[in-house]
Amino acid sequence: MGAIAKRVQWIALSLVTITAMSVDAIAADWSAQIKQCTQVASDSARLKCYDNLFAETQPVTLPAVQPIKELSPSDKFGLTDTEVKNKIQSSDGSNNPPLQEISATIQELVRLPNGRLRFTLSNHQAWIQVMPVTDDWIAVGQTVHIKAGALGSFTLKNEHGLVYKVHRQD
Repeated sequence: MGAIAKRVQWIALSLVTITAMSVDAIAADWSAQIKQCTQVASDSARLKCYDNLFAETQPVTLPAVQPIKELSPSDKFGLTDTEVKNKIQSSDGSNNPPLQEISATIQELVRLPNGRLRFTLSNHQAWIQVMPVTDDWIAVGQTVHIKAGALGSFTLKNEHGLVYKVHRQD
């Protein structure tokens, strides 16, 4: 090995040794201070000793708490639990049973390229047909009722009694 390589090796070994000794000294100091706290007889005085030992030197700033955004039962209707959780930061804590049916007026009706209809309702929800149906019995301005079915399915029923299987688009 060259002289420079030996010198670099010696410096690195010295730094590792000094660092290890420093860590050992710090650990020994902490151990001694912790042992002193364990010797305190009074619970409150012992707690104060630990608090002083582990106290932060700078005040801790906590992030601002965001208000919980609550969804009404109507807003939750048609969404899966995951979709509801994505819309709100935490549970609203209510024990209300889930809504089984909503009524609203069709504000916009669009036939999509795949032939299905998208219904935009007066409550700002958008619903899409599961299977395309070609009929003219549904129109803007009609009141419709969307009802929860089995296994997370939904049906939309118009004033004429026509029923469409739908799913929520949000």
